[in-house]
Amino acid sequence: MSFKSFKEFYQTEAVNRPELSSREIAQTMKSLEKQIIGKKIPISKFKRLLQDKFDNIPIEVTHIRDPKISPGEMNINAFYNSDADEDPDFDEFPIEIQLIIGKGIKHIIIDNTELWTVFSKRFEDALLHELVHRAQAFQRHFKDTAWVKDSYLNKRNPKQKESQIYLADSDEIEAYSRDIASELMRSQKTKKRAITALKSIRKNSLKKSLSMFVYLTAFNFDMGHPVIRKVIKKVLWFLDIMEKEQTK
Repeated sequence: MSFKSFKEFYQTEAVNRPELSSREIAQTMKSLEKQIIGKKIPISKFKRLLQDKFDNIPIEVTHIRDPKISPGEMNINAFYNSDADEDPDFDEFPIEIQLIIGKGIKHIIIDNTELWTVFSKRFEDALLHELVHRAQAFQRHFKDTAWVKDSYLNKRNPKQKESQIYLADSDEIEAYSRDIASELMRSQKTKKRAITALKSIRKNSLKKSLSMFVYLTAFNFDMGHPVIRKVIKKVLWFLDIMEKEQTK
């Protein structure tokens, strides 16, 4: 794939911005440090602390238990339901952040700032991913426009095809592109270095961006594939947005 002019390449289309910036979420998470770090907090209180801090958006923090999760570990899932945004009488929050904890765990204990930072970044990424989906829904007035070209898919491999159908959806391309841009900014520190890393993303892609590695794996590391090209366009847009957010 040619990268003759990144600026020209990415200025051909815009993106749906989430209503909160990465900086705003990071600041909110940091404001919780004194209430959480080093404390033994019941799960219900931990969820309420997170949910109350983001009371400006319709978010519910829930949890499930998974016996595969070791004590001291916690994973995060997130979901967006556009029906709950469209219908004011819908008995559900539009955005759900789901904490995945081990069986039998009754309290959350985050011992130090480093562990809280790791959790905060995961929470931030999960929330921003769903906020992108929310922006998409509002932008198209809640109409479902999802579609995937058959030519994008590997019909000979059902498992790969299933993954490709999900990742080739235009909504997911945009949401994951924001994730990729965020991961690149964290691993490379500046927009300039992030773009340099993106040019050679086939090399050590797992270290540079887990989400980009997922896309490359699904589409056979083909940098010329239409889905990968769309992802790169969106990533560059988000990198531009993130750089501007950093300088505010």
